[in-house]
Amino acid sequence: MTENKIMRGDFKMSEKVKVTKYEKEKIEEFLERYHLFAGVPMIKIFNAAVRGYEVEPEFEEEQWIIAFHDNGKHKCTAKITGIYSGYLTVDVINVHGEDLHLPLDGYYVIRHATLSEIAEEKERRMFEANGRDYRQFRDGDIVKGQAESDGQRLFGELLLSPGNPPKINKIETFISGLKIICFAENRLDRSGDE
Repeated sequence: MTENKIMRGDFKMSEKVKVTKYEKEKIEEFLERYHLFAGVPMIKIFNAAVRGYEVEPEFEEEQWIIAFHDNGKHKCTAKITGIYSGYLTVDVINVHGEDLHLPLDGYYVIRHATLSEIAEEKERRMFEANGRDYRQFRDGDIVKGQAESDGQRLFGELLLSPGNPPKINKIETFISGLKIICFAENRLDRSGDE
């Protein structure tokens, strides 16, 4: 057992605290009189002080979360669309084509999503909404990125050819941080036969 320090003394959790008859009476009187403190049961306060505690996350609509669904088989990043009597409804469709409902008291909801997880999920959804796999770039996309050789920021049309590094505005270089600005099929500056 690990030792815990509380109030004035050190003790092991498995040990009972020895008290005098007078202290016993005062403890019982205290617990009877103050069974709640600010609406929290005293036994819960004592257990938290002795064993430690963690704060349960609170969820609100429009927040992003990381969750499991389909009996823990699938992990997803989702946006909360509703909270109803112990369940969250999120903007993800389950494997059966139904809205996903997650119980708050189970292992389904893991935690709030980080800013980078939210950004990645938004980007994934943007590609999906345009009929592409995540980060599936195509010839003619308008993109921005950074040249790995000299750090130059590049913006323009993406040109892809098998076996060669991608080109932006005909500049051939290895590019990092490639971001889509406009999908090739959504461009208004080209006719459909180009």
